[in-house]
Amino acid sequence: MLAINPASIEDHRAFANQRGLNFPILADRGGEVTRAYRCRMPLLGMVRRTVYAIDPDGRVIFAERGQADLKKVLAAIKERSHD
Repeated sequence: MLAINPASIEDHRAFANQRGLNFPILADRGGEVTRAYRCRMPLLGMVRRTVYAIDPDGRVIFAERGQADLKKVLAAIKERSHD
């Protein structure tokens, strides 16, 4: 698991420490990932939280805007592992 956000590494470190997160948060400073996965709200210029699960072959097996239900994400991963 990892997170990607356009904020700085320092901001990510503080956010992770504050919330006790133990996974990497990558900095998308140029916005390439944000654009590729269409996570920017064009009129507001803000990033919309989006959750993706990507299989080892690089295919998106789960996608949901907003705060995704962890059970749904894990179910999609489990289903893919049986294919």
